[in-house]
Amino acid sequence: MSVRFPEMTYIRLLYISYWLLNPNRGMTTHELQILALHHVVALAPLVTALARAREITWIDVRTAEEFDESHLPGAVNMPHEHIGTQIACLGVGKDSVIYLYCETGRRAGLAKETLHALGFILAANLGGLEEARANADQTNV
Repeated sequence: MSVRFPEMTYIRLLYISYWLLNPNRGMTTHELQILALHHVVALAPLVTALARAREITWIDVRTAEEFDESHLPGAVNMPHEHIGTQIACLGVGKDSVIYLYCETGRRAGLAKETLHALGFILAANLGGLEEARANADQTNV
């Protein structure tokens, strides 16, 4: 069982961490709080990504025939040449973790470049199906 914290909990934890790790060097508590809040706001996209980090979308970018032969449980088939136009159908955010795989990693690399160009900054090429299987075992898919 994994514990999921609401996004605001991460922001509060970040604020407390910043406050604890930066001793008051002649600053009032109010000034320190404003400085910490400024850093929290600047890091909000990262905090959001961390909050969603356990929500992984697995995409098999091989052909439908290859996908039918073998694929990871829970993976979605989206051939690499169509990923740019079909990714919106999944409803994933641009800060979502997306793991891509194919047979050798070449097509997954092309798909990753397409997704990065579209703003999906956490898309990753896991290589071939066997490497993806090993990674899936580590992430408990």
